[in-house]
Amino acid sequence: MPSNAEVTHWFHKVRLNIEQHFPDGVAGPIGQMREMAASFPATLAAGKASAYSLVARRAA
Repeated sequence: MPSNAEVTHWFHKVRLNIEQHFPDGVAGPIGQMREMAASFPATLAAGKASAYSLVARRAA
């Protein structure tokens, strides 16, 4: 499982990537992702949320 520091790092990268590619702002799902990437690290730091990684494979 990723640490909170790793999750914070990746959300920061996601937010910066969205802001770089949409400098005038964006709405819809990408805008929601940007908002989550901006606010979720604070929620993690406050201990009010956790993040988990899950890898699934479809049976052949």
